[in-house]
Amino acid sequence: MDILQCPNGLEYPRLGLVVAKKVLPRAVDRNRVRRVLREAFRLGQWELGGLDVVVRVKTNSDNAAYRADWDEFTRAISVNKPAEPPMGTMAE
Repeated sequence: MDILQCPNGLEYPRLGLVVAKKVLPRAVDRNRVRRVLREAFRLGQWELGGLDVVVRVKTNSDNAAYRADWDEFTRAISVNKPAEPPMGTMAE
């Protein structure tokens, strides 16, 4: 699974999913992967801030593997995110 990101200039994150028919030939499998990834995004979107995130599924795997990859990505993002100034103070 490839996860690409870039700032979007908005206050909220956006998600794009690419699940190829070549990787998962059955529609039910492609939709299952999309549901799992959308739910993971929904639960952790507050950590992402203003990012555009595109997820490209490259291999067939189980739900837990997709979720683990997503959790690893959000942990990496939260570690590399610059600290925001506390509320009520002016950033200079």
